[in-house]
Amino acid sequence: MTDVPQTGASTLTERVAGAVRAEMARAQMTQRELAAVIGVQQPNVSLRLQGKHPFSTVELDKIAAALGVPVERFVIDATPAGAA
Repeated sequence: MTDVPQTGASTLTERVAGAVRAEMARAQMTQRELAAVIGVQQPNVSLRLQGKHPFSTVELDKIAAALGVPVERFVIDATPAGAA
């Protein structure tokens, strides 16, 4: 088995979660507030923010509206450097 070095968030789910966390921090939004926005329990928000469960496109749309940012920010900010 080949060891692949882990350099930060490696999956799209993890990178999107990081972008959502960054926007939440800028807006000083809590996980509880985010849970209310997307209509799930706070523990489910925690799993999404850890990158263990993906956000749905509907959830990302609601988050973007609540934070006043374009939904594309979560995907564009989640694109690895040098990717086309």
